[in-house]
Amino acid sequence: MIELEPILLQIPLPRPRRVFPHSQPVESLPVCLVRVDDGQNVSHGEALVLEVESLPAAVDLFADALANSDARDFGLVWQRMVGLLKEYEPAPPGDYSAVMGAIDMALWDLAGRALNVPCYALAGGARAQQVDCYAGGLYVDDPELAAKAKQLRQKFGAIQLTLTGDKEADLAAVKSVRRVIGDEAPLLVDADGRYEDPEVALAVGQALEQAEVYWYQEPLPTGRWDEYAKLRPAIGPALAADKRVFGLKSFERALHARALDAVVADLRLCGGMSGGQRLAELSWLHEARLSFHNALSPLAQVAAVHLAVAHWHVGPLQIEPDSPVTGLTDPAPTLKDGFLRLPEGKGLGVQVSDKFVELYRVELPEYG
Repeated sequence: MIELEPILLQIPLPRPRRVFPHSQPVESLPVCLVRVDDGQNVSHGEALVLEVESLPAAVDLFADALANSDARDFGLVWQRMVGLLKEYEPAPPGDYSAVMGAIDMALWDLAGRALNVPCYALAGGARAQQVDCYAGGLYVDDPELAAKAKQLRQKFGAIQLTLTGDKEADLAAVKSVRRVIGDEAPLLVDADGRYEDPEVALAVGQALEQAEVYWYQEPLPTGRWDEYAKLRPAIGPALAADKRVFGLKSFERALHARALDAVVADLRLCGGMSGGQRLAELSWLHEARLSFHNALSPLAQVAAVHLAVAHWHVGPLQIEPDSPVTGLTDPAPTLKDGFLRLPEGKGLGVQVSDKFVELYRVELPEYG
């Protein structure tokens, strides 16, 4: 017997912060959770929901269909949830897919605990006990860019810089950050789809090679895979995308077009751990790397490290330091010298903190 409960947290930030690369800074951070109770244990998954009004409606869609399921059948349950999305086509589709992924994330944890194994064992095994990470949260238009780059370099081996779409300003910032972090540290850049003109995207990509940039993420808007495929062999850095995609078919179209060297996905959006596992297999078939974009979420970081250690081609993982959500999990993820360690214990090896939930829980908006 599986019971679901939607939970909305609103976490005040010590200072305004961007949630997405080119969004306005916000003073509080919404976190959408789904509590899953299988009658023996309780777990939580996290969904990257853009319209929080969708959270209770999405949970209701899945609740009846999952009521008589067993968490150990998480793969079959995931297929059933995908079937519900195809049958009802609820909107917004990304939010419903995200809630499905949150449920799936919790089911993996419950299955691992029921079977007395860690989640990486359910994914196929562990090639290592830690995974390398790169630091996000660095922006070209930050007036303290150089100082923040230096600070991040002290904690991480690799750093990602988010561009603005202004070619000259972006390239000047890349050179500045490269000087600060040194020649040996991998530097990644994320254009967040800001270059509409393929010729400009090409010119930037070729210039990035001179700065020895490791990868060039989302230079063009999502979905323009034919243009990505033309851009890919013409630049030195690896071409990466697409953290906003939520369906496996969308990723498959990009890979089939031979548009990417690396797939970047968010487990809170792309179908949870079952979606991430299938995406790892898909990217392996197309000889592309896979990286999980975890932003501020410690729960997504832990789920991602379990999948990453089970696949040779998965990593590095994206993390934003100084997360205000660190207290969400008990224990907090262990990050040392730029590496995220596997937690010990069965299932995910962490639990969502009841105290944290009680402190920041707010009333769900009405829907219907």
